[in-house]
Amino acid sequence: MFKITNWKNIPTLPINPALLNQLKQHLQSPFNDENETQSIWTELECELWLISSLSDISSVGVDGNSMTTSSRNLLNFALENIEFEDELEQDYLLTLTILNSSGQGLYLLMPKSLKPELMDALGVIHEL
Repeated sequence: MFKITNWKNIPTLPINPALLNQLKQHLQSPFNDENETQSIWTELECELWLISSLSDISSVGVDGNSMTTSSRNLLNFALENIEFEDELEQDYLLTLTILNSSGQGLYLLMPKSLKPELMDALGVIHEL
């Protein structure tokens, strides 16, 4: 799993350029331009997590480190409280969860087929 906390680091995600461009368009769509997007991300402390497999929540964790209980709880909360969900190219899914009243957002980017597996692994109730 990769954890992005700075807008400028989004291009470092290990995804192909077409998916990266679509992701950036979705993330920028509520704002006027990239500078405003970056400013809001900094102000609200937004994050984007790229989850590519179930092993990301067990052995690998965030940025190559073991996943902490706090990160696991945050992921669980994010999957239980999705405010926005959109399908992207190459069968990827982008979700958004608002974490607090200040508007801090946690975006999850994952293969579409991984979402139900993650929810099952974390014990999150979901519709089949």
